[in-house]
Parts: sequence; C-alpha cells; structure tokens
Amino acid sequence: MIVVDSNILAYFLLNSDYQEQAEALYEKDSDWWAPYLWRSELRNILVNHQRKKLINLKQSKAIMSIALNLMKDKEFSPHSENVLELAEESGCTAYDCEYAATAIYLKTKLITYDKQLLRAFPSRAIKIADFLSV
Repeated sequence: MIVVDSNILAYFLLNSDYQEQAEALYEKDSDWWAPYLWRSELRNILVNHQRKKLINLKQSKAIMSIALNLMKDKEFSPHSENVLELAEESGCTAYDCEYAATAIYLKTKLITYDKQLLRAFPSRAIKIADFLSV
C-alpha cells in the first residue's frame, strides 16, 4: 500500500515523461491510496491539458472515469486537525499536507515529486525512482 499524489496519478494516466516510471510503480505496488482531494486536483490537471490542446473533453472524461475506478475504495479523508498541524509544522500547503496526513495515518510511503513535500517529510515522502530501487 502506498499513497500517491495527483501528479503521480496523472503521470500514470497521461502521456508524460514519467509515465513509464508510474507504470513500473503500479507493477510494484498497485494498492494506491489518496485523500479525496486527488479528484479535484486531477480534474484541474485534465482541464489544463485540454486548454493546451493535449487532450479533448471526451478524453478527459474517459481518463477521469479510469482514475475513479482505479481509486475506488482507496480514498481517505484525513482529520482537519492533523492536516492543519502538519501544515503549521512543515510550511507546506494544506493541500499537500492532506497527502502527508494520509500516508502518516496509513503508515506508508507518499509517492510524489513535490519538492516541498520531499523536503518536509523525508521519512515519509519519496520519489518513484527511489521507491522502485528499494
């Protein structure tokens, strides 16, 4: 079991420089979890791809449907108190701390490329490549 941020989901579902790594991550551990926030963040990523003409609306809807199926029953709602405490201690955004709080609660790693999360939570947050090499 691992927690993935919305960018990792996007790398897995969209053509990207990290798609092969994300696929290897899924092969190593397919039990992906995330806070419910991932939905809004992935929708925003999809809209940005649409605006850049990288995908169209029909593709966005299909990708979101795949993501919802992938994450079915693997979503978590961290306690607000925990998120606020982590944000205060780390200097990270509350959004980012939702992922950290989820990983901490589930006692697992957070897979991310977010530099601030990696710096603030070195024992919890890890890049795909580092996770794959363990």
